[in-house]
Amino acid sequence: MVTSISLNGCIVTGRHKVACGFRDHALSDLIGFSYASWSADGAADDFVYRLVTAGRRYSARAGGGEGTVFIILDGENAWEHYDRQGRSFLRALYSRLASHPEIKTLTMAEACAAPFSTLTSIHPGSWINGDFYIWIGHPDDHRAWSQLAEARRALERAQGTAPAVALARAREEMLIAEGSDWFWWYGDDHSSEHDPEFDDLFRRHVRNVYRALDQPVPEELFLTNITTQTQVIEVQVPTGFVEPTIDGEVTSYFEWMGAGRVETAGATTMHRSGRESSVVELVEFGFTLDRLFIRLEGSRAFHEVLQAGVEVRVRLLKPAAFQVAMQLDSAGGPGRLRTRLELRGDAGWQPEACDGLEAAAGRILELQIPFRCVRAEPRGRVAFLVTVARGGVEDEHHPRQGPIEFEVPDATFAVRSWTA
Repeated sequence: MVTSISLNGCIVTGRHKVACGFRDHALSDLIGFSYASWSADGAADDFVYRLVTAGRRYSARAGGGEGTVFIILDGENAWEHYDRQGRSFLRALYSRLASHPEIKTLTMAEACAAPFSTLTSIHPGSWINGDFYIWIGHPDDHRAWSQLAEARRALERAQGTAPAVALARAREEMLIAEGSDWFWWYGDDHSSEHDPEFDDLFRRHVRNVYRALDQPVPEELFLTNITTQTQVIEVQVPTGFVEPTIDGEVTSYFEWMGAGRVETAGATTMHRSGRESSVVELVEFGFTLDRLFIRLEGSRAFHEVLQAGVEVRVRLLKPAAFQVAMQLDSAGGPGRLRTRLELRGDAGWQPEACDGLEAAAGRILELQIPFRCVRAEPRGRVAFLVTVARGGVEDEHHPRQGPIEFEVPDATFAVRSWTA
């Protein structure tokens, strides 16, 4: 086969061997960045001419030796710039490669089957700047890699105990999350208007590893890894105490007056493109001295949404990691919800013993959580998210930028709010 001066080789580290090939930078980049503006036949002729010329030059210097040239480029990026997505160019190129007497095409496996030489070491780095900064150089990258490492350890611990089907599903999610492209968009080196969607999808796949193994999902996987963009949550804070009737209906215009609120309408994620609007479009929250109240509103009545098997969850991140899951309760009467309070990662406490947890769904969804049930103390901080799950898989979470956070009131709250 005609070759450039790059040879394939074998790296030896300890007892392990890895066959490798060295990318021909010039020829690969001609396909990736230059030939799109050429005619198909002209580009194919130029490529073959360069390949044959380089091969003859190498053969003359090596005393008739033969090597391998590796043409390596991102398979998905170049073709959108070519006429007919590159079909004309590729057909012209392949026909010339197949018929040329001095060229033999090989697969990667064939090219690496018989390495020409052995290397004891190789400079670590990527094809960009010879380092790994793009993928590991920013705190956002570090956080995401740590999340991958923890998920990998959870998967390894589950070997031999989890069902084979669960392991296969978790392993598939793990492999998806380990793709390097997620880390291309983290950090301060590359960015696009879709960064939040990529971040959300990455963490979703990592969460799915734990869900497949029926293990608690780390709370940090519900929060964005992005720190390079300003994540603004427009929260209207509570201005007074509220004590609504938990019936899932707008009982009175005044019952939620003074509550805090966050509008989530329009904050859909990429995977929902073309589907109906979000289940949750407005989150209101308020409190008395001993109870937290949360009100959810959407374009559809909640009792209709929940009849389709949807589960709404309120995830509390502070002062401890709790989750309140809500589903329709057919035995509890119209609009009544079955609630389940879970404490994440602390088996020494029994949340089922907590009284006063109550929820109802009608046109809206209303939830009451006693502060003592979630270990919230006066003047302490509470942070929470609202998520929507279908078939056990999270489909929405609000707010997307991060949790809603507030201070638990004490006896001076009313006076302080009035003064403010």
